[in-house]
Amino acid sequence: MWVFVCVSYAALAAAAFAQDADDIIGLWITVGGDSHIEIYKKGKLYFGRIAGLKKPNYELREVDGTAGQPRVDRNNPDASLRNRPLIGLELMTNFLFEERIWRNGRIYNPRNGKTYRSNLRLTKNGALKVRGYIGFSWFGGSSVWRRVTE
Repeated sequence: MWVFVCVSYAALAAAAFAQDADDIIGLWITVGGDSHIEIYKKGKLYFGRIAGLKKPNYELREVDGTAGQPRVDRNNPDASLRNRPLIGLELMTNFLFEERIWRNGRIYNPRNGKTYRSNLRLTKNGALKVRGYIGFSWFGGSSVWRRVTE
């Protein structure tokens, strides 16, 4: 009897945390609440774009001559892309779902203009752990995003 109860409980616990590849689709808020990122699917791959910013326009003291203007990708290493608006910018590309992890994607950081290899994982409490790295995953950093519920 106890074996049946233990096996049943283990199966229920595993099912409760089972993930579907599309579980990350939706709107996420980054650490600090500065950005809302919309994750979506194209074919079998997952992508993300900036859907909103806490401060969508430059402020008076921030950059000369741009107060009130929409923020742009000014730190992009490609000078021809530096005037593209941040809102709508696709910054997450080519994530493939394998074994409860979205792997082998790339994530672009408009704050420094760098692109990193990246993996994504949903935590047990429903948050999204975003890991960006160069080379090997232990040479990088992680942040935790929360799903927007509004």
